[in-house]
Amino acid sequence: MEWFTYPNLPPIAPSQFVSSDPRLGRCPVLLSGRAIKHLGQYRGNSASFRDVLKTLNRLSKEKFTEDNHQLVAGGETFAPIYKAELLDGMYLVYQKDLISDAQGTEKMALRVYGIYTNNKIDTLIWERISRKSDAETPTLTDAQRLEIHDLLTLEKFIPYSESVVKSIWADLDSAFVFDLSPKEQEIIHHPSSCYVIGRSGTGKTTTMLFRMLMREKTPNGLDRPLRQVFVTQSNVLAGRVAEYYHKLDETLAAGSKSVEEIKRIAAENCKQEAQQDLFDLDDENELRIDLPERYSELRDEHFPLFLTFNQLCKLLAADCDAGANTRAPALGGSVPNLVSFEEFLGRYWLHTNHQFTRGLDPALVWSEIIGVIKGSETTVDTPKGYLSQNSYLALSHRAQTTFAKRPENVYGIFESYMKRKGQTGAIDAADRTHALLQGIKSKFRPHPLDFMYVDEVQDNLIIDTRLLRALCPNPHGLFWAGDTAQTISVGCTFKFSDMTASHYRLENADPLVRANKREAVYPKSFELSVNYRSHAGIVNAASSIVDLLLTLFPKSIDKLEPETGLTAGPMPVFFSGWDSTAVGFEKFLNGRGDSPIEFGAQQCIIVRSADVRDKLRDQIGRIACIMTPYEAKGLEFNDVLLYNFFSDSHASHSEWGVVLNSFERAHDQARYAIICSELKCLYVAVTRARNNCWIWDSSDNAEPMKGFWLNRHQIRIVRPGNPIPQLTVLSSAGDWKKTGRELFARQLYDEAMLCFERAGSEFETSVCKAYLRRSQARRAAMSSPAAGKSLYNRAAWLFMSCVGLAPQRRILLCFRLAADCFALAPDYEKAGDVYQDAEEFTLSAQSYRKAGNFEKCAEIIQKYRSYVDDEVAAGLSEVCKLGLIRENKFKNLKSSSLVKSQDELLELLEGYGFHAARVDILLDSGRTKEAAELRVQEGRLIEGIELFLKQDDPSSHQRAASCIISGLWKLLPLRALASIPSDARTILSLAKRLNVRHLNTLLRAEVSQDLDVFQALISKDEAQLRNLYRLHATHEPHLAILCLDDLLRTTPALQQLDVTPLIYVLDEYDRYGELLRGATVRQNLCSILKVQRLFGFEPMMDSDGAPIPDKYRVWGSALLRENSRVELLRCGRAISENADILADGGTLAHLLRSCITQRLYDRIFDLEEKLRYASALRPCLEFALRSQCSTKFCSLSHIDSNPRAFNQRVRICIQQIMILRHLASLPCGHQQAQALRGVQQFWLERLFEVLHPPWYQVGNFHALVPEAIPQFEAALDYIRFWLRDQLYQIDDDRSPLLTHMNILLTTGVMISKFDLPEASRYIWTAPCFTTQRPSFFRTENADRVSIVQDLFGCLMGSCQGRIHRGLYLVEHVLDTGIYINLNLLLSFIEKLVAHTLFETRRWRGDVSLSGLTLPNSWMMEAIQPHGYFSMLRADQGCIRHSRLALQRLLSLVFKEPARVWYDGNQRLHEVSPRLRDAAITRICCALAMIGYNVRNARGEIFEALASVASLEKEPSPLYAAFTKARGWYGRPGRPGRYGFMDAVEIFVQRCHMDGLVQLRHYKRQAWPRHNIQIISFHSFEDLRHRMVYPGGITSIPMLRTVAPATLHTVAGIIHNELLPPAAEPDERTDFNGSLSFATSNERPDAEDAGYEENDNDHAEEEAPLLDLTTTEDLAMELTEEQRVAAIQIQRAYRRCLRRRAALQEAQRKPALRYFISCMNTALGSGIDAKLSRSYMHFFRGPLPHILAFIETVRDLSLQRKDEAKRQCRVAVHTELEKVQQDLTDSNSLFKTFCALMKKLEPNSEVHQSCSIQQLKDIVAEVCNHKERVRVVLGEAAAADSSLEVGVKGILQSFVPRPTRRQPRRPALNVDDEFSWNLYD
Repeated sequence: MEWFTYPNLPPIAPSQFVSSDPRLGRCPVLLSGRAIKHLGQYRGNSASFRDVLKTLNRLSKEKFTEDNHQLVAGGETFAPIYKAELLDGMYLVYQKDLISDAQGTEKMALRVYGIYTNNKIDTLIWERISRKSDAETPTLTDAQRLEIHDLLTLEKFIPYSESVVKSIWADLDSAFVFDLSPKEQEIIHHPSSCYVIGRSGTGKTTTMLFRMLMREKTPNGLDRPLRQVFVTQSNVLAGRVAEYYHKLDETLAAGSKSVEEIKRIAAENCKQEAQQDLFDLDDENELRIDLPERYSELRDEHFPLFLTFNQLCKLLAADCDAGANTRAPALGGSVPNLVSFEEFLGRYWLHTNHQFTRGLDPALVWSEIIGVIKGSETTVDTPKGYLSQNSYLALSHRAQTTFAKRPENVYGIFESYMKRKGQTGAIDAADRTHALLQGIKSKFRPHPLDFMYVDEVQDNLIIDTRLLRALCPNPHGLFWAGDTAQTISVGCTFKFSDMTASHYRLENADPLVRANKREAVYPKSFELSVNYRSHAGIVNAASSIVDLLLTLFPKSIDKLEPETGLTAGPMPVFFSGWDSTAVGFEKFLNGRGDSPIEFGAQQCIIVRSADVRDKLRDQIGRIACIMTPYEAKGLEFNDVLLYNFFSDSHASHSEWGVVLNSFERAHDQARYAIICSELKCLYVAVTRARNNCWIWDSSDNAEPMKGFWLNRHQIRIVRPGNPIPQLTVLSSAGDWKKTGRELFARQLYDEAMLCFERAGSEFETSVCKAYLRRSQARRAAMSSPAAGKSLYNRAAWLFMSCVGLAPQRRILLCFRLAADCFALAPDYEKAGDVYQDAEEFTLSAQSYRKAGNFEKCAEIIQKYRSYVDDEVAAGLSEVCKLGLIRENKFKNLKSSSLVKSQDELLELLEGYGFHAARVDILLDSGRTKEAAELRVQEGRLIEGIELFLKQDDPSSHQRAASCIISGLWKLLPLRALASIPSDARTILSLAKRLNVRHLNTLLRAEVSQDLDVFQALISKDEAQLRNLYRLHATHEPHLAILCLDDLLRTTPALQQLDVTPLIYVLDEYDRYGELLRGATVRQNLCSILKVQRLFGFEPMMDSDGAPIPDKYRVWGSALLRENSRVELLRCGRAISENADILADGGTLAHLLRSCITQRLYDRIFDLEEKLRYASALRPCLEFALRSQCSTKFCSLSHIDSNPRAFNQRVRICIQQIMILRHLASLPCGHQQAQALRGVQQFWLERLFEVLHPPWYQVGNFHALVPEAIPQFEAALDYIRFWLRDQLYQIDDDRSPLLTHMNILLTTGVMISKFDLPEASRYIWTAPCFTTQRPSFFRTENADRVSIVQDLFGCLMGSCQGRIHRGLYLVEHVLDTGIYINLNLLLSFIEKLVAHTLFETRRWRGDVSLSGLTLPNSWMMEAIQPHGYFSMLRADQGCIRHSRLALQRLLSLVFKEPARVWYDGNQRLHEVSPRLRDAAITRICCALAMIGYNVRNARGEIFEALASVASLEKEPSPLYAAFTKARGWYGRPGRPGRYGFMDAVEIFVQRCHMDGLVQLRHYKRQAWPRHNIQIISFHSFEDLRHRMVYPGGITSIPMLRTVAPATLHTVAGIIHNELLPPAAEPDERTDFNGSLSFATSNERPDAEDAGYEENDNDHAEEEAPLLDLTTTEDLAMELTEEQRVAAIQIQRAYRRCLRRRAALQEAQRKPALRYFISCMNTALGSGIDAKLSRSYMHFFRGPLPHILAFIETVRDLSLQRKDEAKRQCRVAVHTELEKVQQDLTDSNSLFKTFCALMKKLEPNSEVHQSCSIQQLKDIVAEVCNHKERVRVVLGEAAAADSSLEVGVKGILQSFVPRPTRRQPRRPALNVDDEFSWNLYD
């Protein structure tokens, strides 16, 4: 019911429920509390009691006599004091005084002060009372002043009534409505809402309570009771106010009851009070058994309601949680879960960046976070419930005075706090309030309250007041009371001005006000300035502190009227000049007597902090209650001593100094912000005193405040030697006990323990000590969990010690508290025992469960089932089942009735995945086969096989055989590690026990061949593995691969391996690569059993053991698993190290191919790296030269040089190329492709080096015999492809300068040898012809010509001047010093010399070739290209330039070897001398060949050699014959006299694989020469057919035209060379310099030299080069037709790649895979597309997405289920509930989605009917499970886009857009457009 529907309630009228005694007269009688107490003393004397009542009756009727109207003080001027004599000689003291009501009307009344003996009536005191002041009587003692203060200030005057009299007579502990001041009455009678602001002790709570009572008693005209609620933050205050209210109500009701009834009520109250003890005062125990669990369950009988704000929030949270509020985490109504300041300090502050926290007070920061950033008004409308950084920084200066200079740091701390809090799931008070506001706004509508009374409102947040106001929509029903001067508690930044402004805005925004349905109601503010607690001496000092706050920090508190005291009293005493240390204070306390001072129960010492309190107590002992201002807040003491308050202040002396000139000038509030909190603490400390306030502080920090007070005459200074005020006050045990109870209720357990010790209460002392340890444990646990646990344990034993002292009704509670502490220790086992003693069986069972003692937990549930909560019992029973199963305590399961039968137990074990336990039970029951199958299913294969083998029947042995084979494959598939699992050996040994007679033929064969392989693997029998691999390579490739993989697991040490073993090793690698690569091209790869076994995976099974279609599980031992895990991690799928890998067929096929690729790359790259350094490929040059090697540990090959060894080296290179070809066809990444390209380049270079060694003796290209090299012709295709690729990869910008020219030359020569017929089609478009370095250009006739074009033009071009280009290239290299390998350069120059000598004769005719003498390899080099190119047209000048190039190179070698590069990174002077000598010998030989064939060049050659010969004293034996020659011809018979011809012949004699060849035309006569082969010919074509190497690379196409006889003859000669070398010839070379010659023949004459005289002899040598065009740009741009064709080819290739990728992607993505499946089903199902076109739209469109979602959820839930089962076995017991829930949820979800998959799979019956509605119903069912998916599998699974797409396509109605009919387009006129010729 809303407020505006209420009828107009009558105003509050006290007379309606506070009625006077009708027997009294017209003058009201007011009884003081002291008078009522005195009157109660006459309770046993009815005559005296009646006499007092008669006297009061006569006085009220103004029947004054001399006996009852004796003047004591006053007279006519002041309110006189009288005394009335009673029968017993006592005197009743009263006063005639005027009293006023709320309207200000005055009337005469009698105030009765008490009953005294005559000698106790102090006239001086009563005189001051009649004057109502003691200001004019300085002679009064402090005791007299305090007595006056008690009578005038503290006494409450109660109207005399019948109910009062009955209550006194019946001894009813009552509370009475007393007389109030006019201001207080005005507040009570105010008809609308109000704010009441007053300092401590001004009566705020009294007015609130009386107004609440009077409103309750005033008839309201409603048909229901009013709903009034009193709310405060303190549980103690709420309890006291509720108690006081009920006493008032009880007293008022006493008037209508008889005295006997009242006595019975009093007796019952006494009994209840006698039973009350400290446990009733536990402020932490907010449990209210009188309240329901939810706010919505409150009934009329619960009102008026008194509760704390936390209790109210708990009630609201219970409703909001049920309504699923959306902002904060679940509130749960649990108050202890809120983050407190202590927790903030221990768990957040210490972990915050010190750059933020440095110099900041954590208490102030906490207040700022809770009160401003999260608790201010503007945060209500923010989306996150707190201010953004910009909003916070934009706050005005007044709003953040403390942090005005460092707001960024505060917000940084706040962000850190929020981050850590979010990680733990904790909430704070502001979070809770925001959540409740949101819940009330969106979900829960609370029943409105009629009236809301909020006391100590300053302890709340502003947003808390918004929440409270929301509960009471009655604008006239709000009462807010508080005092901002006492806001010293952490988390409080409250100001009344903020609250009133907030409520003002809220009222104006009310919809009813805005709609003019009611007027705005603004609460009226009242100020209470009269302090009823303290006298003026203390009030004035406290008021001056408020003045300081208002002056220095005007916005920190609310400005009120000055606070006043009704009576004067002793000013605060300031002890100055004393020793302010603890020792000095102790001496001061002991200095007045022999025994130390002991303070009374109503005295207290207040210190600044808890640390100071502890130190002081250690120093002076337990002589008094010692508290901090925060602890003392809300308490009252007669006397208070402030100890070193300023000395221990957080503020410095300079900061305190601001108070001295605070009223003179403005100050920086931010700089002195600390003073604000210090002054508030000081105010609280001073106002705790009723009578005396003593200040002990002699520090410098105290001087400013002391001076301030002295200037205002508000303190009295006591120095050493001055009279000291009376400090000691004796208190009774009852007083100590009362104070102890009050302190205990305030959670001040240490001080309460002191009080109970003084009172002699052993039980209460023990309770306080236990509570103290518990509170210490809570604080310690914040920062040190270990310390907290220890203290909790000690607290628990202290509570246990209370059991023996406690009354019978509290024994169980002591046990309960002890058990709580044991649980927090945590010692759950002990907690369970003690909870059982406390008869808290639910908690006992829960504690045993937390301890992991499932046996005791089950016992408690069984034994005390009726006492254990049903829900708890059900949950614990389930977890006990699992716990006892884990511990193999099956008997306990049966004894505790948790399991009723063996089948139920087996089912339970199966559900949790405890197969081992199931096996044991099955074995005990004789069910061996079932047990064996379970062993196999759970992975304990060996035990399963053993159980099968124990059964002597065919089915068992066949099953055992299958398990043996599958087990061996699981343990020994292709794997990453070489170690053999021990289980594999065990299984192999079990195979021997198989009875082969029980096996069928096929199984027997399979077992036999598989066991042979595994036996060889385990025994590491390499010979057997090789035999088995050859045996199974054709029909059982998976076995062959397994054998080879193990053989090649470790790459052999190839470096010192001989050629023949190396060839065998490479054959195995080639076969291994071929077999593995073949596996990648198989269709349906994952469905092949042999592939599954080889690579270690198997189909995945569902919970019923049936295979899940297209789902696989990878075994842990397989190489595939590790590779797949790495691949999946790279793709962003998190796979734990031990988790199984589950994948669909498409994904697994991709992973499988990736695994094979990676395996091949690893193995082949490892082989390649080691093969690079194999000595078989690197013959030792020194050994080849000298037949011995001087290097001690030479790593090169030392074998005789012969054609066989040469061709074997070539074969090894060819084998490696064929091995590398396997990688080229496999998918690979960019890095792998780059690495492979680098390897290919290396082996092309290595092949070149093998074919063109640095020395003739080692071999040459034309010694190659392809027929002797298997796979040579097949390798040519790969070599050509690599060469083409390498040519196009050569990039001037990226290639290193040291290798660039070498790569170009190597590539060019190799192309000219292996790909010459096709080279002209592609080389001239290569990038290297268009982008080159500047140094690669030469200048000819002002034209820049590329030497790269020169190179390729020379090697294979058809342009003019090919030889000229080559010569220009050599000259440019020698001129510029371009980096080029000397061996490469020499090979190129030798090629040029051969072609030059041949072509200079060839162009004049065939006959001119007669007499040409060259090495055989040179001759073949010169003749062979003529099959593809026309005559080269070398002119006479080419010979001269060739000779000059060689002479220049020779000069460089001798004179400037540092300019000559031998290889990529070494210059000639840095290499071995033998390498240098070989190079020099080759140069000399080339020059000799020129001179041998060109007579006129001999002189220059001789001079060139003679000039360099002088540079060395002892030339190398290799070239000594050339440099020491004395002429062209030697002289026979004269040793040491030999010539160049002799040197040439002897040089050629050394080369077994090359020799001199001389051409003789058949028309010319042949002169036989020693060591020179004569070849006669008829024509050039005849010569070419004779000389071209049959089987040579470029001649292979021509072999078809060669006569068979010729081919056979030549081939036979070549093959004979491959036989073992024959004996050495007779001639021997002495490397010391002497030569021996054959003497059988005479030395020939000039004609015999082979060069025939002609007229142009000199012209050939001296003529310059012909003027041929060598500047032609050979680089070619693609034609437009070629470009278009290339683009089309590229597009087609990309389309092919996209289709291929799409198919692969379809296999990996479920939606695409199901789309293909649906398409195939639609094509093959026979569904009439015309009749079911709409359904086919769904079937082929959205349905695959739905199926993909179902599959994803099914697979994830199965994984979750399997993981939950595993966790059931391995998880710690504390996680079992979560594991159980995960297992239940995942299992249920898995079954649900399996059923959905069966309904919707493409071939299901649902699709046969083509019912769209049925399809929609099933899809809607899928949709309904989305929330379950989110809860079980997480947000990511529920947010799968496949579901959204599918639902959108099937469930959402499709509205096609209207289409307009397009106008007919005009026909296009193309007659003129295509009239041109297509080929123009």
